[in-house]
Amino acid sequence: MKFTNKLKTLLPFFIYSNGVVSLATALLCYGICIQNSMPNTIEYALFIFFSTLLTYNLQRYLKAIQNINGLTSHMVWVNKNRNYLLTTLIVSAIISTFIFVKLYNGNLLSGGILILSALISLFYIKNIGKFNLRSVPQLKIHLIALIWVIATAYFPLINESKFHSNVWLYGSIQYIYIIAITIPFDIRDLKYDEPKYKTIPQLLGFKKAKQLSILLMALYFVFSIAIKPALQSNAFFYIAITYTIVLLFLVTEKRNDFYYSGWIEASIIIVGISLSN
Repeated sequence: MKFTNKLKTLLPFFIYSNGVVSLATALLCYGICIQNSMPNTIEYALFIFFSTLLTYNLQRYLKAIQNINGLTSHMVWVNKNRNYLLTTLIVSAIISTFIFVKLYNGNLLSGGILILSALISLFYIKNIGKFNLRSVPQLKIHLIALIWVIATAYFPLINESKFHSNVWLYGSIQYIYIIAITIPFDIRDLKYDEPKYKTIPQLLGFKKAKQLSILLMALYFVFSIAIKPALQSNAFFYIAITYTIVLLFLVTEKRNDFYYSGWIEASIIIVGISLSN
């Protein structure tokens, strides 16, 4: 009983403090680095972990200050834990900056795309006057995918001078994966997103959006084993993708936030680990 009560307390804390999504991006980055025989894999993973923790918690913190979406369970938790989030923001900013200084080798392109992702994140969170990037129709999911691809694939690969045509091709495959795994979150947000956003579920409806998500995940699997032949004998990768597709298949309009921010985000962790085998 005590263990169950502790789990009920820790699970929301880990999810709502963006620990799960930060671990997901970190391990996906780690797996991609391993797949491409990269040096400094742990450092890149740590940099992405703390950068994600900083970005996602900054978004929630600013929403709490502005009292945006205050009725969701996530925002209720955020409002009760503002001091913790502020501490997390400061610590994450310090650590991610320290690791970046250690990793960055002066490559202008890798630095440029990282700045681009930071600017997109900033203006996705904060208005430019009365405008923000999130409000541009159909753009939301592509911005998220672009930031994730830059963080987990393009920045480390380019920073380590792995600059060739396969880098862009490999990044494109990761883009497909992020779109596939993000569509369920747009399904979750159907009741919150304004119609003007024109997200994929708003345009296609729940059923077709879910089908598109599963199709894209299947394409990601096929393209991955085509470009990285070593994955063809990686049983764990097969299991990770199958598990993810099952989760996507089980998405319904009535699933609570823990299904998305817990199980689906955790599936990214499993995929990242499978890539590192």
